Amino acid sequence: MNLSEAGPRVMPKKKGMTLIELVLVMALVVTLASLATVSFVRSYQARSFNHYVNEFASYLRYLQFKAIEEGIVLKLAPDPETETLRCYVKKKKSSEFSESSTSFSKRFESKGDFEVGIRKDREVYFYPDGTITLTKFVITNKKNDEEAVIEVKNRLGAFKVTFDEQTRF
Repeated sequence: MNLSEAGPRVMPKKKGMTLIELVLVMALVVTLASLATVSFVRSYQARSFNHYVNEFASYLRYLQFKAIEEGIVLKLAPDPETETLRCYVKKKKSSEFSESSTSFSKRFESKGDFEVGIRKDREVYFYPDGTITLTKFVITNKKNDEEAVIEVKNRLGAFKVTFDEQTRF
């Protein structure tokens, strides 16, 4: 008996996906990817603002300790032309200030998505005894109106950082 004459032929089952199944899977993947991207962007923006605020608090500590260590007066003031923050150091035996720039301060000299609430006519002084003339800094995220407050609590550099009613030190 011949095997080809044994019975009806059975077609082998094809392996793989149909076009409709493939389109549905692709639509699902695209939907999940778009949701993940939106979530990631929001998370990144929030972390970016938190990082900027913490970095600004570190910069204030840096200026305070630099004034103490070197026995000099430092001034942090907004530049009226560019509306960015600039640091100045008081010349010895003079009442004049000269501009001082470090790699740390350059981050705050550029105008970005965040704004430090210092009025144009206001200057912040850091004295050799550790005092600071302005004790409250308000930082605003221009994109989503998120706000943070940095308060100087004492002359030893204790700063209180508050993000939308949540306190972090």
